[in-house]
Amino acid sequence: MNLPRTVLLLTAAMALTGPVWGDGETACRKQVFGDYCLGGDTSALRLDPVPEVDNTFTDSAGPGHTRLEVVDDTLVAVERRVEPGGWREFDRWLKRLERVYRSGEDNSTFPRYAASRSSKLNAIRSGRGSARVDWPQGGWTLSLIWREPDAIHLRYAVSDADQDRLSLDEL
Repeated sequence: MNLPRTVLLLTAAMALTGPVWGDGETACRKQVFGDYCLGGDTSALRLDPVPEVDNTFTDSAGPGHTRLEVVDDTLVAVERRVEPGGWREFDRWLKRLERVYRSGEDNSTFPRYAASRSSKLNAIRSGRGSARVDWPQGGWTLSLIWREPDAIHLRYAVSDADQDRLSLDEL
């Protein structure tokens, strides 16, 4: 590859990653569901607050099954509810995501008695447990969550260390 072509490709790659902050990080950590810029500004979105949940909104122009978490006009998490739920769907989503991101971290929370699939399903139905797999990436984390019988949730969030950094920079 010659030098002018390399410079052209690097310039195009930089243009596609979005604006750059002074510390060299991009404002958009991840383009989520084609509509949302994780870590970006939310001033252009039409946000409707979710009752009784702090910092959580829906986008009145977007699908109603997507929730956005906003802190200081910065989009810190996007979660979409996907139907149907169930072990079969959870396993299908898990396999799809493992093909892209490799194996994730199992962060499921079940009571001690829930050792079999049927007891785990009963724990989910009763609200006592959830199946969760996380894939930490550079600056963001993808989570596959099954906490209700009828739906699976896909959640993209700014990484915890980055959330702390974002809030400290605003002081």
